[in-house]
Amino acid sequence: MKSLVVALIALMLLSCSAGPPVTIVDDWPIGRPTVCEPQFRCDELLNEAIRGLARRDPGHADIVSLALHDEGAMRDAEGNTILTTRSGQCCRVVRFELADGSVRAIGVGFPGVSDIPIAIDYGP
Repeated sequence: MKSLVVALIALMLLSCSAGPPVTIVDDWPIGRPTVCEPQFRCDELLNEAIRGLARRDPGHADIVSLALHDEGAMRDAEGNTILTTRSGQCCRVVRFELADGSVRAIGVGFPGVSDIPIAIDYGP
């Protein structure tokens, strides 16, 4: 029984510790790749992200690849997770690799009760 209590305490301490570093692009924390299930409407989000990137960065280099990601966890300077809440299906992050070797990101989602996807230029 004592070893079970020690194991539980160790597990709790590990879950409270600072997490791994998060890749930040254009102030967006890049999370796991999104598993595109029908309710996420991934094609609409990707198309809006492409339009949003063109508005934000006109004349950018050609897009070589793009991928939809979950929004990653925000972390403070010590690596501790910062609590973030969102309304509706906001936000996911599209990470772009461009022909000039640069990487860009833009947020997309259906904030609140919106049925129309929007692009959000820079992260929180």
